[in-house]
Amino acid sequence: MYMKTKNRKDETFFSMNELELLEHLNAIEQSLKTLEITQSVYKDEDEQILLAREILKFRKEESKVIFALIKVEDKSHSLKAKEGLKKQICAYMTQINQMDKRQKLSRNQVLLLENHLFSQIHHDLNNIIIEEYKGQINPHTNLAFAFNESDSVDINDLSNFLNNELKLLGNISIINYPTLKKFVKEFWCRLSTEFIDTQASIHYVLSPCV
Repeated sequence: MYMKTKNRKDETFFSMNELELLEHLNAIEQSLKTLEITQSVYKDEDEQILLAREILKFRKEESKVIFALIKVEDKSHSLKAKEGLKKQICAYMTQINQMDKRQKLSRNQVLLLENHLFSQIHHDLNNIIIEEYKGQINPHTNLAFAFNESDSVDINDLSNFLNNELKLLGNISIINYPTLKKFVKEFWCRLSTEFIDTQASIHYVLSPCV
């Protein structure tokens, strides 16, 4: 199922299928987040050294899993995931383009979470990757209009942005989960840059622009 590798130490990864590797990668990334949060809290020098070693160990394992995901021969699931990303973006565009262009969309979507609309769009795309794409698409048939200018975003601007993202996604020729995860992360960065004031309070950030 996988291409041959000269590194016998990594044979375990190369015996796993694409979804098993993705599940393992997601678990590693979650562990890294927990360790990095813990590292930011603990001040003890010895504890910091132990945490740094543990993070380094997970980083090395993360690199091996990413390499295996790139090399795996059967990429049918990542191909489906790419199609899922396309369908999800199109679902938003369909709903947005049917709305009255004289109105503006609410950023908060009747919730107390600032910029929830943008966070939800990214959340939906991110879920297609981290939840091992199973074909679920969020149709979003009840997007709310804005009642005041500070909570508003222009419908045409958002529609044009999503259309450009759809083109970027379509231009990805080498398909694998690391590439798709990179697209979703960069999507959030572009979305944030385009529509979210960097000085504003953002309550729901799934992927930092680093």
